[in-house]
Amino acid sequence: MAKKRKTASKSSNHRKFINILLLLFVAVCSIGLLWQSNPDYFNAQYRKLKKEFTASQDSLLDLPTPPKKENKKENQKENKKESQKADQPVTANLRSIKGLNTAADLKDRPSEVVRHTGYVVSFNSKGKVPNWVGWELTKVETTGDSKRTNRFIADPKIKSQQATSADYSRSGYDRGHMAPAGDMSWSTTAMKESFYFTNMCPQAPNLNRGIWKSLEDQTREWAKRDSAIYVICGPVIKGGEKTIGPNKVIVPTQFYKVILSPYGKKPKAIGFLFDNDGSLEQLSRFAVSVDSVEKLTGIDFFHGLPDSVENVVEGSFKLNEWF
Repeated sequence: MAKKRKTASKSSNHRKFINILLLLFVAVCSIGLLWQSNPDYFNAQYRKLKKEFTASQDSLLDLPTPPKKENKKENQKENKKESQKADQPVTANLRSIKGLNTAADLKDRPSEVVRHTGYVVSFNSKGKVPNWVGWELTKVETTGDSKRTNRFIADPKIKSQQATSADYSRSGYDRGHMAPAGDMSWSTTAMKESFYFTNMCPQAPNLNRGIWKSLEDQTREWAKRDSAIYVICGPVIKGGEKTIGPNKVIVPTQFYKVILSPYGKKPKAIGFLFDNDGSLEQLSRFAVSVDSVEKLTGIDFFHGLPDSVENVVEGSFKLNEWF
């Protein structure tokens, strides 16, 4: 009896297996027929399933890597690099800073500040000379072809008394440009305005036509090399200077020029001081820091720079970066 039940059970299981095979066969045939009737849809589904399966396999292999053993020497080296970077001046986007061609406001002397096409001037109505004259000089501006006018005239934007040609006549001094005509050749208007008396100082001919002109020529070379520079120059007025002409125009004992090159590999600045006399020595002999010129004149140059940049570039200079 037990043997019959066992045989019946095997027969039942065999029928179930046959039925499952039949169902699978029917299903495969049905899928095959459907695939043939709509191959694009089923091919897309097949690719989707294959992609999901591959991604699941890759995720199983994406095991976390063990942490690296800390290397103290490498960490010290990286920390040193970061420290060195922190010590360097911040040079980010200096081009967005306005007013690099001007000095800070002056409270201890007369100062009428006016802007012209090519330069800005702070005019000292008491001495009839500028406190400072500032301008930007770009590489493109060094290639202008406007001719010198050689017509010295009054500045129409200044209300106070200015010097005239009569003050310089037979004085023994040149009408010395602060912003040179050679830097204004890019514009006829700028050239004309460079001959305003507010841009002039009494200069000894040996200075005006000698080393002062040499520095003007060299400055244009720096503008070509560094794409653009900012220049501020003027007389050093200490008090008690002699005067010339009916308008009592002060004759400075010294002249300064400070130059900022902000767009090179790193920003840099340099200053120059000249006695109001000629010299046959090299330009580098007269190079000084911008800070030293500020102390002598009481004028704050390039005041728009971030302190981190200003303190570095004005505190020192390297001749080999300029000459």
